[in-house]
Amino acid sequence: MKTSLNKSENKGVFSVEENGVEAGTMSFFIDDNGKMAIDHTVVNPDFRGKGIGKVLVEEGVNYARNHSLKINPICTYAKALLEKTDAYSDVL
Repeated sequence: MKTSLNKSENKGVFSVEENGVEAGTMSFFIDDNGKMAIDHTVVNPDFRGKGIGKVLVEEGVNYARNHSLKINPICTYAKALLEKTDAYSDVL
């Protein structure tokens, strides 16, 4: 499994690739309050149930921590995962 970030100015997309196929993506932008707003997470139907969404959110959390950002989870999946996982409370 390979993760990557394609970023341009105040927005970006994290991607997960498995065996040369895009397994999922998560997009974000830096909002007017300086927070990292995660706005969309999508997993390729062929890869659902394999933890791809969680990997994407973890990549976002690591990015936020490395850049001293808080996260504004607009995406319902990211919001649910971030709010139920105590280890992510520092970025909310």
